[in-house]
Amino acid sequence: MIRTSKLSTYYILITIIALFTAGCARTSPIDKEVDTFDNLRTNVQDVVADPERAEQSLALVDELQQVFDDIKDSRIERRDRIRALNADYDAPRADFEALLAEIGSERVASQERVSQIHRRLFDVINNEEWTELAKSRDKSMNAAIKAMQSI
Repeated sequence: MIRTSKLSTYYILITIIALFTAGCARTSPIDKEVDTFDNLRTNVQDVVADPERAEQSLALVDELQQVFDDIKDSRIERRDRIRALNADYDAPRADFEALLAEIGSERVASQERVSQIHRRLFDVINNEEWTELAKSRDKSMNAAIKAMQSI
C-alpha cells in the first residue's frame, strides 16, 4: 500500500516537472520577432543577387527592426506614464487629453517611418525579389506586431 502511494507521488511529480519544463520551452514574442528578422536577412542575402542592393536591403531591414524596437520602448514608457497619470486622482482631464494626443501623434509618426522604409526597400529590390521575400517579410511584420502587443 505504501509502495503505490510513493509511486503515485512520483508520477505526479514527474508530470508537474514536465508541465513546467514545457512552459519554459516556449519562445517569447520578442524572441520570435528577432528570429523572423534574422530569417528575413538570410532570405534577402539569398534572393537579392546584386551585392550592393543586398547590402542596401539589409540596412533597411536593420532600420525597420530598429523602428519596431523604438516603438516597443515607447509603448513601455507610455504604459508607465498612463499608469502614473491614472494613479493621480487629482490629475486634470487636460493632462489625459494631452497624453492621448501625444500617443496618437507618435503612432502616426511610427506608421509613417515604417511606410517610408517599405517604400525605400521596394525601390532597392525588384518585383520578383519583393514577391520572393513576401512570406518572410510578412512573418517579420506579424512577429513585430505580436511583440508590440505583448508589452
